[in-house]
Amino acid sequence: MGRRESPLDPDAGPVQRFASELRELRRDAGGPTYRTMAARGGYSATTLAQAAAGERLPSLPVLRAYVAACGGDGAAWERRLREAGAEAAAVPSAAADEPAPYLGLARFEPGDREKFFGRERLTGELLTVVAENRFAALVGASGSGKSSLLRAGLIPALQHADEPHRRPAAIRILTPGTHPFTAHAAPLSPADGERDTVVVIDQFEEAFTLCRSQEERARFIDLLLTARRPDSRLRVVIAVRADFYGRCAEHRALAAALRGTSLLVGPMSRGEVRQAIVGPAATRGALVERALTARLVTEVADEPGGLPLLSHALLETWRRRRGRALTESSYEAAGGLRGAIAHTGEEVYARLTPAEAALARHLLLRLITPGEGVPDTRRPADRAELLAVGPGAASVLEQLARARLVTLEESSADLAHEALITAWPRLSTWVEEDRERLRLHRRLTDAANVWEESGRDIGALYRGNRLTAVEEAFGGRDGEVALTAHERAFLAAAVAARTRDRRRNRSLLGTLTVLLVLALLAGAIAWQQNRTSEKRRTEAVARKVSALANGMRFSDPVTAMRLSVAAWRVADTPETRAGLMGAHTQPEEDVLTVPESLDSQQFLSRDGRTLVVADRSHVTKWDVRTKRRTGTYPGLGRHVGAATHLSPDARGLLLETEDGVFVWDIGTGRTSGRRIGSPDAVGLGFGSTARTVVLGDTAAVRARVWDTERRRVLFSAPVGQVEAAVVSPDERLVALCPAGSRLQVWDMAGRRRLPVPGSLPRRGDDTCAEVRFAPDSRTVAALAPDAVRMWRARTGASLPGIDQVGVTRLEFGADGRFVVTSDAEEISLWRPADAERPVLRYPVGTQSVGQLSLDLDDRRIRYLSQRRMRGGVVRSLALRDAAARTWLEPEVSGAAFGADGRLLVGSRQEADGIRFQLYDVRTRRPARELPRLRCPEEQVGDCLEGMAFSADGRTLAYRTGPVDSAAGSGSPSGTSPRAGTGHRSPSGPPAGTRRAASRWR
Repeated sequence: MGRRESPLDPDAGPVQRFASELRELRRDAGGPTYRTMAARGGYSATTLAQAAAGERLPSLPVLRAYVAACGGDGAAWERRLREAGAEAAAVPSAAADEPAPYLGLARFEPGDREKFFGRERLTGELLTVVAENRFAALVGASGSGKSSLLRAGLIPALQHADEPHRRPAAIRILTPGTHPFTAHAAPLSPADGERDTVVVIDQFEEAFTLCRSQEERARFIDLLLTARRPDSRLRVVIAVRADFYGRCAEHRALAAALRGTSLLVGPMSRGEVRQAIVGPAATRGALVERALTARLVTEVADEPGGLPLLSHALLETWRRRRGRALTESSYEAAGGLRGAIAHTGEEVYARLTPAEAALARHLLLRLITPGEGVPDTRRPADRAELLAVGPGAASVLEQLARARLVTLEESSADLAHEALITAWPRLSTWVEEDRERLRLHRRLTDAANVWEESGRDIGALYRGNRLTAVEEAFGGRDGEVALTAHERAFLAAAVAARTRDRRRNRSLLGTLTVLLVLALLAGAIAWQQNRTSEKRRTEAVARKVSALANGMRFSDPVTAMRLSVAAWRVADTPETRAGLMGAHTQPEEDVLTVPESLDSQQFLSRDGRTLVVADRSHVTKWDVRTKRRTGTYPGLGRHVGAATHLSPDARGLLLETEDGVFVWDIGTGRTSGRRIGSPDAVGLGFGSTARTVVLGDTAAVRARVWDTERRRVLFSAPVGQVEAAVVSPDERLVALCPAGSRLQVWDMAGRRRLPVPGSLPRRGDDTCAEVRFAPDSRTVAALAPDAVRMWRARTGASLPGIDQVGVTRLEFGADGRFVVTSDAEEISLWRPADAERPVLRYPVGTQSVGQLSLDLDDRRIRYLSQRRMRGGVVRSLALRDAAARTWLEPEVSGAAFGADGRLLVGSRQEADGIRFQLYDVRTRRPARELPRLRCPEEQVGDCLEGMAFSADGRTLAYRTGPVDSAAGSGSPSGTSPRAGTGHRSPSGPPAGTRRAASRWR
């Protein structure tokens, strides 16, 4: 039974009243336990119970889960939460006038010396380093307290030195910012007097993260290093984050100056942490419970960079103290060490309206610089830049500042601490979701500032790919809100400049077109004056265009077709006619080239109609037939290069990571579900559907077929280290390729191994480079060094194969009647039923065929052509009648078309002579069988030398080989041939030949 809830007083304020109303909602819902509500809402029972405890208002997500679990009206309760938050903010605290001894996320300043505890030893060491060196560095991780040590430790110690001559003439504190040399040249000059001037450079890493000009950065560092001169009256102390310490080596003189002059800020000892906890409270006459002190000391010791988390947790605990004591219950109510910042952030976010929440997101993201190989950092911004984001920005900034999440100066704003980026999950999620767009935004902001500083010089505007990328990222409504008026003006000016360039180019093109027309007119006049010469020149141009078209048939087949037609229309020459016929018969039909990065991967779907391009930042889908992008999704991030297979529905990728095998959901940009199989598994591919995945378990030396939806193993076999696997279309059989062994075919339902032909070589001979099941799952095809072997899947009975050496890829058509193969030289289309010769051959030249598909519905072969260092392109080959369902059976030895192309006669040699068959081309069916031609006994082989139709298409004439006999011809009814004229003209056939004709109606 759960613990009884403490009583509430609805009249004690908005917080207790709101909690009382939540409990009433729970009672009206039948009083479900918090465990039951947790199962419904997705939050823990403790979190949901805390929402109705009356200590603080719940966050908006927790409220939604609580109300949904009790069946309440979500919109009405959100409105109640905002009203209660506004009322609570208006109620003054009993100790509101008493300043807190803890600063939260804010850094210590020189005036906070009385609150600064626990760093006395390190302050003394820093004083020694500064006294002995004119240039010194304080190095530490983010959250180690560098800024506070400088401001509340070093500076007060220098100002209150025991000996007056040791006190500096002046102490100046600054941060580099975006233009460190321009902004800080004057403050780096010594003050009047004989004593030294101490310059403290806090957050020195801004010289690398905010300053984009390498030249200005170098000048700023050189200016700092002048303090090392013997006659200098400057002492410079820089504070730099440890993860940027290596960047200091980029400047040779700075690297030399840091040798022996750096002080590393390490973690506090337990005693120092205890002093930092209890010391500030003691200055206000308050106590910290011993249990809370011990707990905080333990938690901070295990938390890298935990000082800002500690300070904020203590501040929130102070606000919830009971009398003069900071208790453990108040600490837990504040959210604890890790949760206090998130709790504060969520409290502020819950009080915002939807419009204000959107503004808060844009404002906070503007105060962050996304790291590139380093952690994310703060980005101080001008208040004018932030206020220009939109109406209401000033109010949102004030609310964030009151919660001490943001610090506001007179003209600038900044995050209170970088710990906010990692400790507030909502903000971390925003940064991850918009990381690439943030990088583009920072560059856009810098470019807009440079444009403004250069007097809006048109040469400083974005052009080309940079402008296109910014338009795609900020073109929508959300993008417009994210930009300031200044940035929108820069982007609008860039778009306007591009429009002017295009208009100018169109004008130039129009001028060139007019000039071309004039040139053609002049050519026509010249042609009239000298027809023969002009005709030759025209033919020469046509030949060049035709030659150009021939050279482009592979790289750009569509343009090659158009050029061939244009060349033939310009001049009808043998070369242009040949080019026209080549365009008519060329198999190359289209090329899809997709822009991609060096780390991208390409996957062609099984039907060849979809191309998926995946890289670190994006996953893009392309329709190969229309050459249009059909979708852009989040990229693979750190998993780039781990994708091995594309699912049959082109919605998922199989990933092999260090943690195991996962299915990457392209649409959501994350892995779908848990890991598949053991951590040692390798992905071998999908089945005929996306829910079936084949794995090889390297530890258990087994192959497994998984049902990813039901999370169960469909098949498992101890076959050793499997290097490749293919599942049959009906998902009843699986072909496995163990290392060093022959191909194995298994019946998954019966758990039995099926026979395979004994002639198959082992894996070392690349048998398993390509294995495919026919669409009916009854036939298996595998590669051998000298041929494509085929056999019955269940019996192992060999079938006629394809005698082709060096085949590297193999795919069946959808009906199993055709097979497409590729080797190093060509792509071939075969009919397995009659595989003596391919029905189509296409040379691939120097390219390599990456992925291959046969789409019989479109009558296309599509393949991914690999290009060195540039990814690949998808090429489409038209099959036309090569993949026709109707073929002349059996094979014919001769054929001729009628004059109108509607009739076709085929001839073939049989034992008793030549047989003629007439076909209707439109229906592709036999129309009539003509009389047979009996060859003379003396004739060896085919005695038919040629045949042709008459102009009216009613008579077929044919000629036999040399024999000593008279000619004959058929009767009009076609029942018998009838004799020819029986005489020879001087131009007639040679002696001994025979001519005949057949007629029909």
